[in-house]
Amino acid sequence: MRHDEYTMALDPAAAEVSSGAMAAVLVTFRAPPRLQQTRVRLGVDGLPRGVAVEFYPLTPRLGGVAVLILTTSRVARADAAPVIITARPISGEPEAASVPFHLTVAG
Repeated sequence: MRHDEYTMALDPAAAEVSSGAMAAVLVTFRAPPRLQQTRVRLGVDGLPRGVAVEFYPLTPRLGGVAVLILTTSRVARADAAPVIITARPISGEPEAASVPFHLTVAG
């Protein structure tokens, strides 16, 4: 890790969720001391139709963790999707970081 970089990890890195159910994913950050208080906005791209996402907290710090809650509607179709989770520092620096997540919606 360079002095100005941070990393983001997901646990688990993949999930299978039945229609009408939910799953939780732990988002953990690792950052050098000077970045640990930096707040980020988390976002998700590539969600299948019928899947909603919430983050707790909404703007975590790079020295902490967040929980991602994925909720599927009862009418969500069976689908598998490569999802990208991105952390964008609110201050604009350092650069955004993204990690892949594989989501399967079971019908």
